[in-house]
Amino acid sequence: MTSDTRSLLSHDALDASDRHAPASINACNASRRTRRIAAVLAIALFAAARLNAQPVDTNAPLPPVRAWHGASEALIVAPDDPWSTPMERSDFVSTRSYNETRAWLQRLVAASPLLSLEVFGKTSEGRDLLLVRAHKGTPGKPVVLAQAGIH
Repeated sequence: MTSDTRSLLSHDALDASDRHAPASINACNASRRTRRIAAVLAIALFAAARLNAQPVDTNAPLPPVRAWHGASEALIVAPDDPWSTPMERSDFVSTRSYNETRAWLQRLVAASPLLSLEVFGKTSEGRDLLLVRAHKGTPGKPVVLAQAGIH
C-alpha cells in the first residue's frame, strides 16, 4: 500500500458527500455537522434573548385595594371583643406570630367541649401543624376539612 492509498483510506481524507465513502464515516460527519449547527443556534438564541430582555421594575406600584363588602362582614367582631382575633384587632393590617396564633386557638378550644386541638404534622421548621376539630356526637361520623390559611 502506498502513502497515496493510505491517505485515501483516512477518515479525514474522505468527503461526507462522497457516495463511495463508508456509511459510518458519512454518519459521523453528519453527526458532527448537526452538533455544530445546534451549538451555533443555541448561542444565537441566548444572545437574542439577552438583547430582547426587558428590565424588571421592582418599584412598580401595586394595584389599588379593592373595596370589600359582603355578608361575611357581619361576622367580624369589634377589636375590643374578647374573642377578636389578632388580625381583627389590627384592622386586618397584620397577622400574628405562630405562638400568638397557637395561644388563641388553645384559648378557643378550652372554651368549648365541642372543639379539640390536634397536630397533623410538622412544618419544615419543626413546628406543629395544627387543626381545630369541631365535633358533636359519636365518633366515626364523616369529617370535613375547612382550611383557611393565609397562603
